[in-house]
Amino acid sequence: MTTGKLSEIETRFLREARLKRRRVAIGIWRPEAEVVDNLRAASGYVDLVVVGCKLNGINCIPTKDDDEASRRIVDLVKSGTVEGFVRAQLKDSFTHRVWLEAFPQAEAKQKVIPAFIAKEGQWFVAPGISNYNALTLEQKRHEILRTIEWLKENLGITPTIAITSTRRLSGRVGEFGLLEEIAQRCAQVADELRQRGYDIKEYYIEYERAVWEGRTLICPAIGMIGNTWVKALVYLGGWKFVGAPYLDQGAYYDDCPRNYRQWFWPIISTAAWLNRGRL
Repeated sequence: MTTGKLSEIETRFLREARLKRRRVAIGIWRPEAEVVDNLRAASGYVDLVVVGCKLNGINCIPTKDDDEASRRIVDLVKSGTVEGFVRAQLKDSFTHRVWLEAFPQAEAKQKVIPAFIAKEGQWFVAPGISNYNALTLEQKRHEILRTIEWLKENLGITPTIAITSTRRLSGRVGEFGLLEEIAQRCAQVADELRQRGYDIKEYYIEYERAVWEGRTLICPAIGMIGNTWVKALVYLGGWKFVGAPYLDQGAYYDDCPRNYRQWFWPIISTAAWLNRGRL
């Protein structure tokens, strides 16, 4: 919710969400007290539909299980009953498969989910936070370039970019095959972005310095590292997910991880995204 010092991006999203009430659905299967508090707070800004469970005083569509909830929430978007949705506690891959059945045109798009992370007035975006992301040079390049493009076009932000890796230049170079392969990919992408004129700095394995120095787009070396690192920041380090838009899906689709509890901000950022009117 809105307690504590807000970052510039949170303040902006909150302002944009207030411009017009939007119809947003969220998948909730385990309504812990903190989750419910966040839903009630977000209901002050959007017309919220909770799919999966029953809560007093909130518009809900109870379902027999979370698989049915995935199908119902996709149906709500397809029918136009809601304008966008937050996957929340629903399964990620299963929900996306259901989505592709309803919106097959999205199947050709590569998976790009830039996650907004914030804490105590600071924020940054992390692409490549799914285990299935950035597993090849082509995927890594596309995810970073698409995120940069989206930030510029959707938010008017040209990010300062941190490229991380799996070893230092002065480390055990060439000794471990998989680490070397990933490190070379990271170095190549950094060179390509530098040639395009972007503000690039390589941090190798020192992710913490990228955060401390305030880089606004911090690119994990590979999806499996990004997934673990971002979840450690959020679940153990006091940071929060502000939103994780699933790009190029034909609708407004937030894909923040299911064990999160503070759903106020993903709902708010979805409403802000809707009010900007650009997918």
